[in-house]
Amino acid sequence: MPTTTIAIIHPSELLHLGLISVFTGEAGIMVVGQGFTSQEAQNLVKQHRPDLLLLFDRLDGDGSFDLVEKLKVSRPDLKIVMLGVQENTTYMARAAAAGADDYLFEGSTKQQILNTIKDVAVGKPPSPFSIYGKVVASMQDRTSNPAVRITPRELQVLRHVGYGLSNKEIARSLKISIETIKEHVQNILRKMGMNDRTQAAVWVVKQGLV
Repeated sequence: MPTTTIAIIHPSELLHLGLISVFTGEAGIMVVGQGFTSQEAQNLVKQHRPDLLLLFDRLDGDGSFDLVEKLKVSRPDLKIVMLGVQENTTYMARAAAAGADDYLFEGSTKQQILNTIKDVAVGKPPSPFSIYGKVVASMQDRTSNPAVRITPRELQVLRHVGYGLSNKEIARSLKISIETIKEHVQNILRKMGMNDRTQAAVWVVKQGLV
């Protein structure tokens, strides 16, 4: 069985110890590095070249998501699993847009942690039954909806707006230019008779589209 090497980046030493205890004695998993900051994450990835990075989702405020994108550019083969305090759908959407492979939370059980690590290591997508899997599926959804008179692509953009993503993050997620996203947002607001993206985001949530 091939061994999956892991690096852990989280500001809490207690959480480091907890995760290491989860992985200790587990066949096929080995922790090769630990760190507490974004810079340490970059150093660990460069020096130890782990297969998978467990990354806290609130480093330097919300800098974790830019870090995910940066690491994915330099190491496309690197798997990244985010570590969250709670199930925040906006954070999950931002992580998905940046390229994170899956999400774990502080309330995750030992078995959930191990299953997620093993699935991500072999390239499995997030479970469609998990909250992260549902967020990812929603962001990828381009089906039309009779409740709104906008195109399927505009509806997809609208869902991203509903999650609170910026134009830059939406462009990153959909792999199109920021200028195109701006055009889509303006068209959406005009067609739906809304004043701003905040109003659109509230409407999306009320409609249960995210």
